[in-house]
Amino acid sequence: MTANAPAFALAWNGDMEPLAQYRTYCQTYGDRDPGCAVGLGGKVGTPIGADRVDAGRATLGMAVMVHRQVVGDLVYREDKQDRWEILGTPGRGMSGDCDDVVMTTISRLLRRGYPRAALRATIVRLPGNGGHHLILSVRRQSAQGVEEIFLDDRHHHPMRPEQLAAEGYVFVAQEVPGRRHWRRAESQPALMVAERSE
Repeated sequence: MTANAPAFALAWNGDMEPLAQYRTYCQTYGDRDPGCAVGLGGKVGTPIGADRVDAGRATLGMAVMVHRQVVGDLVYREDKQDRWEILGTPGRGMSGDCDDVVMTTISRLLRRGYPRAALRATIVRLPGNGGHHLILSVRRQSAQGVEEIFLDDRHHHPMRPEQLAAEGYVFVAQEVPGRRHWRRAESQPALMVAERSE
């Protein structure tokens, strides 16, 4: 991030009903994904772990590697009916789109010991008329507290929220593993002011 980049604040606040696609995902995979709340199809008493991983490079590096493997294995196809799936399971191929990348990455990171509470599906609006898109937040400990690093199939490298905002991404909502409701993105004031003044 450059010294003259606009200030950017991202906070999650205010409940939102989960999308129908997420509810269907939890009904299908709730026995495998501890992030699915019981009311959505999750298992009772499934631990979701700590809400952050340590700040070490190896931890983030593994998450990036797994994400890139999923993206590399994927044959991209847009769903006729938007279904969120874990790819590579019996009877399911490796064709899908952004939401399948996110949920498959979460599944593979769980098998490597990542806590589910630190991995959060995040809805963004793409620049221009790009529509909505799903990316993955990896929450990790930093000297300043918890920071979010985003893995996005449109970027080869992990991205910070201010980097995505500078490209015109608008954060919309994020899951809270183990809870029924998602949280809305609350504030992106500097970016919004800059957009209005153009």
